[in-house]
Parts: sequence; structure tokens; C-alpha cells
Amino acid sequence: WLKSFGGDADSGWMHGYLIALHWSITNFHGSMEVTPKNRTERAFAVVVLVFGMISFSSFVSIITDMILQVRHFRKKKTEQRQQLRNYFQRHNISAQLMIGVKRYLEYNTEVDKDFVE
Repeated sequence: WLKSFGGDADSGWMHGYLIALHWSITNFHGSMEVTPKNRTERAFAVVVLVFGMISFSSFVSIITDMILQVRHFRKKKTEQRQQLRNYFQRHNISAQLMIGVKRYLEYNTEVDKDFVE
């Protein structure tokens, strides 16, 4: 199998491991249609593949973190609204005052959104 991927028995153990590493990394995304012809080309291919995997993983990690932050923000906002409703119910606040407070909070939230943007 070593000869079919550009190696031979005389090329040394390092080249054999480099071929194996290159083969295993390229199998993450499909095939190895373009094959390096020497050790330098293979090392470059491995470095580029590893860099690509790290870049893609970082991108996915950042997107996932952003989604989790949005979820956390929405959950916190929902909990605060629930606490406000509970407060209004416990203290028998009038419906007119509840509506006024809710409108004020919604307006304040919109102003904060405009300020952030």
C-alpha cells in the first residue's frame, strides 16, 4: 500500500508515517485525488489539511457559541418576564399599571437594540 501512495521501502519510516497521516486526514473530507510526489509536497499537504481542519473547527465553534449566547439571553429574558408577572400577581397590581410597565420595558428594549446597532 505504501508504493501505491508514493512511497517505497527505502524512503524511511518518517515518510511512511507522513503518508499514513496524509491518508487518514484526507479521508475526513472524501478522497485523495491529487497525490503529492515527494516528502516535501506531502508534508505541505498535511500542514494545509490540518490548518483547514482547525479553521473549520474554529468556525463551527464560534457559530455554536453565538447560538448558545442567544439562547441564554432569551432564556434570561423569559425568566425576568416570568418574575415580573409573578410580582404583579403577588402584589395585586392593577392591569393598567402592568400594561404601562410592560410597554415601558418593551420601549426600553427597542432603544437598547438601536443603541447597540
